[in-house]
Amino acid sequence: MTLVANRITGSNDAVDLVITEAAAGRGVGQGSVDAIWLNGENFFTLKQQDLLLGSFDQAIPNAVNFEFDAADPRAALNLGDFSC
Repeated sequence: MTLVANRITGSNDAVDLVITEAAAGRGVGQGSVDAIWLNGENFFTLKQQDLLLGSFDQAIPNAVNFEFDAADPRAALNLGDFSC
């Protein structure tokens, strides 16, 4: 697998492309955007349209250093974003 970085003028452009490709019927792995660094507004936009891939946090090698148990108050920052 090769990561290809493409320059864009802003993450809004990538978000718009994801929305457009999803509306055209492209599914996971079929679009031209694989990863985006999102701000809160763009995260919320994609979340509202159910266009986020989902949880991958525990697949990250250093995930053992983070708390993911909802009963532990330390997990709050790891389990949610903008109360979504």
